[in-house]
Amino acid sequence: MLHGLILVVGPDGAGKTTVLDEFERQLGQPLQRAHSRPGTIAGRSSDGSPVTDPHGQRPRGVVLSLAKLLVVLADTVIGTWRRWKPLARDGLLVVERGWYDLAVDPHRYRLPTSFAPLVAALGRFVPRADVVVLLTGDPAELHRRKPEIGVAEVTRQLAAWEQLAGRAGRQVVRIDTVAQPPTESAAALLAALARPAGRWRRVPAAPARLALRATGPGPALAIYRPHRRPARVATRVNAPALRLGLAPRTDAPPIPRLARLATRGPRPATQLAAFRSSGPDRWIVGIADQHGLHTVLKAGPHDDTGLDTEVAALEALRPTATLALPTLAWEEVVDGWRVVAMPALAVTEPVTDLDRVAELTTQLVRGDLGQPVVHGDLAPWNLGVGGGANVVWDWEEAELDAVRPLHDLTHYVIRSGTLLGSCTPHEAARLLTGPSGPGAHHLQGLGVDPVDAPSYVRAYLDRTAPATVEERTFRRALAAALPPTK
Repeated sequence: MLHGLILVVGPDGAGKTTVLDEFERQLGQPLQRAHSRPGTIAGRSSDGSPVTDPHGQRPRGVVLSLAKLLVVLADTVIGTWRRWKPLARDGLLVVERGWYDLAVDPHRYRLPTSFAPLVAALGRFVPRADVVVLLTGDPAELHRRKPEIGVAEVTRQLAAWEQLAGRAGRQVVRIDTVAQPPTESAAALLAALARPAGRWRRVPAAPARLALRATGPGPALAIYRPHRRPARVATRVNAPALRLGLAPRTDAPPIPRLARLATRGPRPATQLAAFRSSGPDRWIVGIADQHGLHTVLKAGPHDDTGLDTEVAALEALRPTATLALPTLAWEEVVDGWRVVAMPALAVTEPVTDLDRVAELTTQLVRGDLGQPVVHGDLAPWNLGVGGGANVVWDWEEAELDAVRPLHDLTHYVIRSGTLLGSCTPHEAARLLTGPSGPGAHHLQGLGVDPVDAPSYVRAYLDRTAPATVEERTFRRALAAALPPTK
């Protein structure tokens, strides 16, 4: 869901209440709203009721004004940290006017106009909003809507907000409420907030080789599915660290025009996460909105053969009732990079049963997807279960129309044993070549005599290369443990 502290400002007549009412309707969920200050100390804040004569009362004296100003400052600073910030971490909190309104229109708050520079200076102690939404428009039209303060004063306030809005928040969004009706103004606000916002931060405790990063806590992090127990435990601190701003800042992935690409689909992009893939200069980006992860981008150099292979495989293969595949949404070449977009697959749990993996590899070799295929990188992190079906992604090393019994299953067992410690080399040999193991069931499903299993495993070892030193050692021990070929 959308979250953050949003400050909505502008002169009388800009339509703050009207636009926010329509924004709440379009958002489709109750909106947390506040006005002026938190009201945690020294009385309650304004309830946002219309003020018909904002300049009707004379300013207080200097001493009383200074005392009042210090009380409001204390309330704003303490209340923002104690009340507003916690609300903004878990949802969207929209505040009208805020602290800097005292500097833009001191007369409204019965402060001497000479206090404006002091109010602006004290603003450095006030926590900044995530986004400042400045409602603007033709001063004459804004005055016509609310004629209490005059066209010249409206013009002055708009100019003052242009100077102060950047101090009040990290990002400024300007919406002309005169040039467009409330429905369009609210839609523009929703679109602005739905853009991937926030600074990129490194995700704590993730493997350095992945360079995992995100724009904030949220469902886009679902693209990272660790299988090692320490990494799974570490993911529990990721969201809190990102939410509290404790994760170190970093650069966005080096994908050209990523912000535009992230919003190309029909759903908003409120949060992004990304990590470096195994391919050279290849990145995986997860895009999420308030409902969850909805799009995955794969990006790499325009001549990335792995992306070529994956696109060709997904265009040629057809899913079945028990085996789901990604689909292609769109692809684009941008400044020498190729970007491929796929709708996120609904994955609810990992595949941990090796017999289930064996059956899946049988389906691939048998041609159940329309033609025989070798996945090439079948591993626990490329498999899942969603809606009762096996889900398989990452087809960059696929070989279409290839019949290679035991290839994918051997790859899965070796990667699981090496990286997850799921089996020893001797256990791997038994699983792949034993008379009642998953390897035998796989070959029987293909009509192949299980006695030939050792030769198929050796063929895999001869055809492929180890990815790490640890895997090289595992493969050597596995080869030594294989029964002799008959």
